[in-house]
Amino acid sequence: MEQLEAFTTVKLVVDLIEKARNFYKEWAAKLPESEDKFEGDKTLQRAEEALNLAKAELAKGFGCYQLCVCSFPPSIMLSIGTNFSADTLERWQCPTCGKLSPPVLPRQIPVETEFNL
Repeated sequence: MEQLEAFTTVKLVVDLIEKARNFYKEWAAKLPESEDKFEGDKTLQRAEEALNLAKAELAKGFGCYQLCVCSFPPSIMLSIGTNFSADTLERWQCPTCGKLSPPVLPRQIPVETEFNL
């Protein structure tokens, strides 16, 4: 149960950071163009990258999400249901690049073989 509590706490912190980021973005949009605003925008960009990395690490830590390495930080792949051929195989899709996991394979047609001995 300790691991679940730790992940819940980390998720709460990540959510709070995301809210603070959104508040800053709204506030910074109202500022006139200046060197300070430019520096703030650069800092915000670095913070967003760190936040996205933290989200990816959190998803990886839960062990029930897949990550796509099409970008850095990795994108969290979203579940799109189960595979049509095997009901137990969950399928994932990257919201950034559209990659599917497991990849779509061409449908295999059973081949009947006769051996006359």
